[in-house]
Amino acid sequence: MLVSTDAIAMGLNLPIRTVCFSTLEKWDGREDVQLEPWQILQIGGRAGRFGWHEQGFVGALTRRDAERVAQVFAPEFQPPARALGTTVRPGAEHVAVLAEALHTDRLAQVLAAFRRGMSFDSELLAPGVPEDMIALAELADRFPAVPLGDRLTLATAPVDMRQEWLVREYGDWIAQHAAGRPVRLAPLSARFAGERAADDDELQAAEGEARRLTLYAWLGFRFAATFPDLHEAGTQRVALDRFIERTLAQRGHRRRPPPAARAPRARRPRPR
Repeated sequence: MLVSTDAIAMGLNLPIRTVCFSTLEKWDGREDVQLEPWQILQIGGRAGRFGWHEQGFVGALTRRDAERVAQVFAPEFQPPARALGTTVRPGAEHVAVLAEALHTDRLAQVLAAFRRGMSFDSELLAPGVPEDMIALAELADRFPAVPLGDRLTLATAPVDMRQEWLVREYGDWIAQHAAGRPVRLAPLSARFAGERAADDDELQAAEGEARRLTLYAWLGFRFAATFPDLHEAGTQRVALDRFIERTLAQRGHRRRPPPAARAPRARRPRPR
């Protein structure tokens, strides 16, 4: 069994017989949106790969989603035409040139100008600078001693902007990076040393800590001097993942009541 995000649609050639959608929605950076028909086709198309299986199966966890999947995969279905195109994000060289032209050293201002006024020779290209990137750039701009190129890297970090505590901690990490002080990882909290989470709050805390470790590892690959505990981050993440998996496995078993606790089946009266 393979559990994946919609990244599985990126042309992965795997020996998959069945694709089951847990949901037909995804987070687009601003809100939850419905998958487009072409996305459903692309993801579901992983099933029954040529050369691996003669046929494939595509389904969903809810009747409503399954009906939509069946509609999209019906032979007579014609997906609506969609405009071709992609977005372009500025690199360090582009940012440096724009900053000089705008007479500014503020990354957020440069990114906003790029998104607002950049044009390209091809109609297929458009500037792509999401709001989260500009928000992280504003955070990095509090430390002008950090080179502009490094601030651009910091603005692309995988920070869940919905988690205020993580944004605050990331700001502290940038401050230590600007001061040239290493950010060291403390040992994993003792609350995650048990067999499983005691309640929903502890499970959510574990998931939040997993996001934090992912962010640290991402930074460790790019700024090894400031984030030197890359190996420790990996070790803690493995322990944390096992803690979360044990908790979810136990809850999965609890969903099905034991036979003695099940309600008895109603018997049909026998016809006379």
